[in-house]
Amino acid sequence: MSTWHAVLWGALGASSLLVGQALAGPLSGSPKATGLLMGFGAGTLISAVGFELVPEASFEDVWLGVGLALGAGALT
Repeated sequence: MSTWHAVLWGALGASSLLVGQALAGPLSGSPKATGLLMGFGAGTLISAVGFELVPEASFEDVWLGVGLALGAGALT
């Protein structure tokens, strides 16, 4: 993977900040809408991290602990 691929993927990931800024203006009058949008964004980031880490950990000998921790986090 070249440096330019990394730069482009990083820019694509950071573009969500620009989308959030564009949506913040029309939604700034409603605290409930702002909170829902922020909660959705936080949940999306957490699920992305989990999607990357859980399959890697499940190939190790700790799959039971990973499953229990994932289930506890989902219930929380």
